[in-house]
Order: sequence, then structure tokens, then C-alpha cells
Amino acid sequence: MITSPFEFAYGDASANPLNLLEELAKQRHWLSERINENLMFLKAAGKNAEYSLQMEWDDSFNALQVRVPLDIDMKECHMAAAAELFLKINETMWIGHFDMSGSSKQQPTYRHSLLLHTAPAPIAIEMIADLTEIAITECDRFYMTFKMLASGDIRSQEAFSIAMFNTAGEA
Repeated sequence: MITSPFEFAYGDASANPLNLLEELAKQRHWLSERINENLMFLKAAGKNAEYSLQMEWDDSFNALQVRVPLDIDMKECHMAAAAELFLKINETMWIGHFDMSGSSKQQPTYRHSLLLHTAPAPIAIEMIADLTEIAITECDRFYMTFKMLASGDIRSQEAFSIAMFNTAGEA
């Protein structure tokens, strides 16, 4: 029985989903590096790029956050257009959002947090797998749009239209 709203449902309070994520990474043949008890990096191939997923566990909230900074540097002159594009894109997203990373480089970054305080282990691993797949899918969906905007090839409205264009298949 769960005695605290922030107690992990599948074991003691020290249970850590990054342990489950390490197993998932092995199954999917992803490179992974565990920095410490609460931080892990994964390398996963998408359709447009290889993505570096940063997974951080906060045991005080029993929340797992994924951050995926895209390897696209936005120049200062494109920041206003990028902000406009983020607003339009984020309005269409059901899960997660894009923003600008807080690092020294200005890179579009996908972010989402997942609360796991009532998820038993078999369900938690499925939720974590979904979280990683959604992150990669959304990054693939908007990668070329951000890249084109960063290079100055298109304006934000054109970038948004391109990002929202759905195709029936792949060439």
C-alpha cells in the first residue's frame, strides 16, 4: 500500500526508474552513460539525427524528465523567429514541448516530465519506453524545420507550415 503521495508504487522509496531505463537502453542497443544516481544520458538514432537524451530522476516528486537538445545552434538574429515557432509548435503538441536550452549554446530542446509515483514497475517501464519514443518522434518531426530556420533559409511561418505538413509515406 502506498503511504505517501510521493512513494514509488513498486517497491521502497529508493526505487529509481533509471535502473529500468538502463535495461531498456540495453534492449534497444542504445549507448548509455549513468552520470550519477539521478542522471543518465542515452544516444538514440532517429530518422534525421542521432539524439542525446538526458534523463533526470527527481525522487522528491517521483518524476522522470527527458531533455533532448538538438544539435542545431540558433543565432541571435533568429531567436525571435524561433520563439514564434516554438509557440506555434507547442500549441499543437499533446505531450512535451520545445524551448531553448539554457546552456551556452542556444539549441532547440524537447522537454517532458513523467510522474511515476503510482506506476508499478511493469507499467512504469512501458511509460518510460513511450516517453523516449515520443521524444525521438517529436524531435524527428521538427528537426529539419529548426535546422532550416537556424540557417536562415525560411521564416517562422513557412517553417511551421512545413513542420505541420503530413505525408502519406516515405520516399
